[in-house]
Amino acid sequence: MRARSRSARRIRVVFGVAGPKRVQKGESTSDLVNSAHVGDNSELFARLLALHVPAGSKVADVTYGKGVFWKRIPSGTYQLFASDLELAELDRDIFVRYRDKVDCRSLPYADDSFDALVLDPPYMEGFFRRQQTHRAGSGTHSAFRDAYADGNTYDAGDGGPKWHDAVTDLYLRAGIEARRVLRPGGVLIVKCQDEVSANKQRLTHVEIVTGYEDMGFYCKDLFVLVRSNAPGVSRLLKQVHARKNHSYFLIFELPRGRAKRIRSVRWSPQREQQPVLGAVDADGGEGGKRTVSKNPASEKKVAGKKKAAGKKKAAGKKAKAAAGKKKAAAGKKKAAGKKKAAGKKKSASKKKSASKKKSASKKKSASKKKSASKKKTAAKKKVSTRTRKKRTANKKTKRQRTASKKK
Repeated sequence: MRARSRSARRIRVVFGVAGPKRVQKGESTSDLVNSAHVGDNSELFARLLALHVPAGSKVADVTYGKGVFWKRIPSGTYQLFASDLELAELDRDIFVRYRDKVDCRSLPYADDSFDALVLDPPYMEGFFRRQQTHRAGSGTHSAFRDAYADGNTYDAGDGGPKWHDAVTDLYLRAGIEARRVLRPGGVLIVKCQDEVSANKQRLTHVEIVTGYEDMGFYCKDLFVLVRSNAPGVSRLLKQVHARKNHSYFLIFELPRGRAKRIRSVRWSPQREQQPVLGAVDADGGEGGKRTVSKNPASEKKVAGKKKAAGKKKAAGKKAKAAAGKKKAAAGKKKAAGKKKAAGKKKSASKKKSASKKKSASKKKSASKKKSASKKKTAAKKKVSTRTRKKRTANKKTKRQRTASKKK
């Protein structure tokens, strides 16, 4: 197609034929949404939301808190579902559906039900310390301290993550849940900040991008929010890292159709096993491609884990089947009991009906007998009266005859 258009242009130029001039669309402007912003969360959030989420979309803010992000967005612009571990007691907006005591890692929403989701969990490792007195956050952040710093969930003794790894784990698990409730093409907006943990630089935004791409998300955009005031510290002996005065808004998109293949080497909770990485051939492998050498011990360990997982799955299925049978048996027993009770009730009803019929029949028979007896008695009386009258008449006639003879 391009070759044809080039040929046509050459012909027009050679023969002096004037063709239609291409007109560039759009207009010149400097009023753009830039990737770096100095100010507060609500200013940048309103601009990035207008850029990436169309008005009227169904949006879930799963870490709503006091609703600080939404201060500059007109009420009713979006179908907003606000939830958090502990929602602040503020004036409620009639256009917002609120839901309290909701963990961003376990959302009460159906699959593929939202166009966009906003995630802003605590991003400091201080929230995840074992001792309550050593944890970061107070006031409005107290709910984070109590819920996310759960020793049962983040117990290092059981192999669970701790310190900054607990922060990353929270983001990854919340990301998996976000992927479940987002529709294909849905947008995930994540707020995060890098930190220094245990004197080690941890680039949280890189870890999140890597982990989310592992899940199939596409990192569509990134915004840097710079504080307008200068940060300070209460005690400083020697500075060894730059003080963080910026945070990030990461924009992810859930691809339509089949998700992207895993291309990250970082572990995420969605993976069945951690990727095995070995030495890379110096010559780039066969055919100039990078090949990864296998680790037998690691493979054996993975195989053992797979076998154990298979046994566990089979045992779970067996237990589920047994529970199903037990439930079915209980259902049959209950149905039989109901049938028996219904039969007894029906039998009792039949007996009662038969008894009533018998009693009515007896009553009718007795009534008939009584009526017949009365009739018989009346007939007897009538006969006896006639007989008496006849006898009286005969006696009278006899007397008259006797008297007549005497004369």
